[in-house]
Amino acid sequence: MSTNIWSLQFCRDVFKQVAAPADPAVPKYKWERGSSYFHNIVRNKISPGVKITRKIGLQDGTDIGSILFVVNSMPNEGGHPRYFFMHFDKVAGLGIVNVLRVYKPKGDETGHGYEQTMMYSQIFVTPQALARTDIENNTPFLLGRDGLAKLLLERQPGDPELYHSGDCEYYGDVRNLVGVIKWYPSTFRNEQELPSEYFDLYPQADAIRLGSEFSQRLPV
Repeated sequence: MSTNIWSLQFCRDVFKQVAAPADPAVPKYKWERGSSYFHNIVRNKISPGVKITRKIGLQDGTDIGSILFVVNSMPNEGGHPRYFFMHFDKVAGLGIVNVLRVYKPKGDETGHGYEQTMMYSQIFVTPQALARTDIENNTPFLLGRDGLAKLLLERQPGDPELYHSGDCEYYGDVRNLVGVIKWYPSTFRNEQELPSEYFDLYPQADAIRLGSEFSQRLPV
């Protein structure tokens, strides 16, 4: 298992066991989550934000992966210009999402009312996006099968994987965010080309290269 508790691989290893423990009677890992809301002023507008606490421990109480990170609402609902987040669902597993908006819960701390405390889109690597698109040809704003297939053919050995945001919007529980993913646009060939101090937070988090948005098929 990765020793970097901020990494995507660490979360994949841990939450694979959380979703389907080898021994359901005695799960290896304990996942605890917490949230604390605040108000933030972004471009002269008051926007809600939330501090997320993710705790990963062993059954004996040993802490192996506690982190704290902040999720802000952006005024244009376009998501953060530098950071995505890891999202865990016991059915769908671990994924990467772009949080477009944060909402305060309507219920209480027992979990009621948290079902729609964030709006988000999903992030996929090119082959995953290709399997999920619902159009053949590109539009002026969205990639379809032709464009995604072309990107796969053009990828050179050693190139970092390219990721894409789907155009579907979902609602979910903000407390199911379990980590941070930094991102940079595909105008940079790799992370080494980024200006110094491009990312000012979460130095241990992984960074991904983001391509154009694609037209995503709605789930049935």
